[in-house]
Amino acid sequence: MGNVIKQRDRMRDRSRAVSEARKLARSGQYENHIGIVALLQAEGLAAAAPCWFADAAFLVQLDRLRAFARAKTVGEPVPIVRSTGQSSQTMEAPAVVATRR
Repeated sequence: MGNVIKQRDRMRDRSRAVSEARKLARSGQYENHIGIVALLQAEGLAAAAPCWFADAAFLVQLDRLRAFARAKTVGEPVPIVRSTGQSSQTMEAPAVVATRR
């Protein structure tokens, strides 16, 4: 029973760390994922999900979330980021997102 509780606690901590990283990225306050990961490491949250913070695809996701947040608030163009983390070009952020009825 104790193992199940420990595993559930680890999964909860991992989920919290990933959610916090995405929230920080959506704030648009950071230049890139490096600042977000550094903050989470300083707070001890990054240790809960080391494989996520070592995954290039997740780091690109953080950069994209940050770029869209910055484009929305500051009007910066959104870079098109490849999975390698390299930016190849930019595009304007969509002003309105169409919804389907």
